[in-house]
Amino acid sequence: MVLRYTSIEGQAVKTERKNIEKICMLSDCLKKVYLKHVFRSVYLLLAAALLGAISGCQTSALDAFRHTPGLTFKEVFGGPFRHQLVLNQAAMAQADVPGKLHVYIEGDGQPWHRPDEVAWDPSPKRALMLDLMMLDPAPAIYLGRPCYFSLDDPACSAIWWTHQRYAPDIVRSMGRALDRVAGSNKQLVLLGHSGGGALAMLLAAHRSDVQEVVTLAGNLDPDAWTEWHGYSPLRGSLNPKDFSLPEAVKQRHYVGSRDDIVPLVLLEEALGPDRQHTLQVLENADHHCCWREHWVAILNALDGR
Repeated sequence: MVLRYTSIEGQAVKTERKNIEKICMLSDCLKKVYLKHVFRSVYLLLAAALLGAISGCQTSALDAFRHTPGLTFKEVFGGPFRHQLVLNQAAMAQADVPGKLHVYIEGDGQPWHRPDEVAWDPSPKRALMLDLMMLDPAPAIYLGRPCYFSLDDPACSAIWWTHQRYAPDIVRSMGRALDRVAGSNKQLVLLGHSGGGALAMLLAAHRSDVQEVVTLAGNLDPDAWTEWHGYSPLRGSLNPKDFSLPEAVKQRHYVGSRDDIVPLVLLEEALGPDRQHTLQVLENADHHCCWREHWVAILNALDGR
């Protein structure tokens, strides 16, 4: 009996010891899982804080011009969007004086990071049109597009800088923002680069105060452009090719000889033989390069020099 009892007791002790070991192993496992989640949470919090600090340090392409003498920055509500506007000294001095006003409109910037990834901020890395406006002695304003240059506009979402970048709401809001600055006593000369050229043509088609339109590598037929590059159609956007400008509105269009984003053939097909326009090819220029070198000559052509 004693031997049997002792055997049973020893087995019970042995079993209990194994159970304790299992509990300890499970405890260690749980500790490791817990610590893994803690470290992961801390990592994510630190990463978020770092990204926030980086984004806080980021500046838009316009910030390089904010301390330039003679420039005035304004944030204007067009409806439904807000717009960043920049006025040169001549525009400020002659705000209430009838006459010509040059209106500069930027291109599409960077709507997509990759074909399958929409950019969180479409603003261009370089404000080409503002750079060109700096060479213009005439009264001029830079008309910012909706959702560009970190305006933190609640009306904005990615649809407005991707598929509907030339939508009726975009054109209307830009027109209203322009009205708030230009007033009713100006003759407008609209100057747009790339997608800004498309918007310049669309604005001109819906206004009675436009005297002339100048496009640089203008995307004047977005349907043909998306098909040419194999992009998704810009559903919800207007196409400048579908609108006729009054004959009184002069049109000057320029394209670089090395432009493979908006090539010459697309402009020739978009403009057609019936439109009143001039189309000039600039040698050794591409979609982004070398417009500054040609700009003074283009401005002189506007003034008839």
